[in-house]
Amino acid sequence: MAVIGLGTQHVAAATDSAWDKPVVTLGSSLTSSQRQGVIDTLTDAAGTGDSYNTLTVDGATLVKYLNPSGDNFTTSSGVWSSALVQKNQ
Repeated sequence: MAVIGLGTQHVAAATDSAWDKPVVTLGSSLTSSQRQGVIDTLTDAAGTGDSYNTLTVDGATLVKYLNPSGDNFTTSSGVWSSALVQKNQ
């Protein structure tokens, strides 16, 4: 499993210390208000409280990781999707 984020240029492996906390990935096209709403919704649902890391996904991330599958993203592609990923205990 990997989580990608251009903001930190980090790919987290399942054994990586980045998994010490859940990771909230946030689309770069979200407004500040939307970002906070997504964080609140995902962390509340997962019960993580304030213990999480964030990574931002943007068009360059889509180009790097999804275009090899035949998609046609560009570095200026918008990203709104977000997720919370946790390591299984």
